[in-house]
Amino acid sequence: MSAVPLNDEFVRRFGDYKPRKQAAEDVEYEEIGPAVSRLNVKPEMHPAAYYGLAGDVVRAITPTTEADPVAVLVTFLAEFGNAVGRRPHMMIGESRHGANLFVVLTGETARGRKDDSTKGVKRFMQEADQTWTFDHLMGGLSSG
Repeated sequence: MSAVPLNDEFVRRFGDYKPRKQAAEDVEYEEIGPAVSRLNVKPEMHPAAYYGLAGDVVRAITPTTEADPVAVLVTFLAEFGNAVGRRPHMMIGESRHGANLFVVLTGETARGRKDDSTKGVKRFMQEADQTWTFDHLMGGLSSG
């Protein structure tokens, strides 16, 4: 990511954040939690996906929810990317990749735990930037 100024509130709260280890390959990974679908198939998420701040947030939230850790991770990455905007980016070859993501969570009505995956992340984001949370988060697309 490029070094550009972020939202002042994010910088104030997370400007000095340092991952526990320097390189992802040096991190000792632990199991995040069970992921069960309608077919009892557990999605395979590589442990490196839970590196750094995103992994710390997922590890902090998952013990308090029944949501799938993958859904918590995807929700955090999407909300954080939206909050910091498109200016922070990484160049891969000649392609510019901003921090913003577009995601969709799907699952069974009332049993998919989609909303559960957003509640802990929303609480985290409110602590980081209450104005952004109020202005940018809204309810789901539809309901059963």
